[in-house]
Amino acid sequence: MSKKEIRLVISGTYSTGKTTTTTALSIATGIPLINAQSAREILTELYPGRRFEDMNATELMALGLKRFEERVREETVLYKDYSSFISDGSVLNEWVYGTVRMKVGINPGSKFFHRVARLF
Repeated sequence: MSKKEIRLVISGTYSTGKTTTTTALSIATGIPLINAQSAREILTELYPGRRFEDMNATELMALGLKRFEERVREETVLYKDYSSFISDGSVLNEWVYGTVRMKVGINPGSKFFHRVARLF
């Protein structure tokens, strides 16, 4: 009998414990973990000194596309050597997060006036 392939994705918004959970699962199971850059790492690379709260729609889109590229690259590299992997997010996660932020405001935690003003 052949071993089953497992491609497990833990998805959710930023800072909800995805990386902690996937790291623990990888250690416990021995299944390799995707090593894509985090949004914060990419943010400092693309826009040094910027904060998420200060990003406009164009910057948010660039960040999402870079995250998409990172995930595809890392999953492709890892899949060449292993049939299973665990990931702390997914390309779908990046798309959903960007879509929601565009609909509810670039910085959903800010006051309504600030959210509206950031769109222009």
